[in-house]
Amino acid sequence: QRTARGLAHVSFFLGDVTRVCAHLPQGHFDLATMVLTLHEMPHEARGPVLAEVSRLARQVLCVDFRAPMPWSPAGIRNRALEIAAGPEHYRAFRDYTHRGGAPGLAAAAGLGCQHLRYVDGRSVQFCLLSRPD
Repeated sequence: QRTARGLAHVSFFLGDVTRVCAHLPQGHFDLATMVLTLHEMPHEARGPVLAEVSRLARQVLCVDFRAPMPWSPAGIRNRALEIAAGPEHYRAFRDYTHRGGAPGLAAAAGLGCQHLRYVDGRSVQFCLLSRPD
C-alpha cells in the first residue's frame, strides 16, 4: 500500500505507543523514531514507552536533548523554552537530564545506545537504540 506521498511500507502512528500499537507483534517495524519525546515524559512513563518501542522495532532512532545540555546559545535557548513550557514540563526535562538523557535512559532500560551525531549547537543528540543481540 502506498501513502499519499507515494511511500511504500511506511506507517505512521500517533498516540501512546503502549496502547496504540500493543496489538502488533515483536519486531513489526524495522525502525521507529522518537523525536523530542523522552524529555517531555514523566519518569514513570519512560520505561514502559522504551520497552514497547524497542519491542515493536528492531531499531529506534531517538532524537532528543543532549544531557548535560551545553551552555551554548542553543543550550541556553532550549533551557529557556523548557522553563517557558511550565513547571511540570520543566520538571520532566530536569529529570531527563539528571538521568543522563537518552543514553542514560537506554542503559537503564537494558538497551544499547549508539551515538550518531549532535545538531543544533551540539544541544540535540541523534542516537540509535536497540535491544542487545
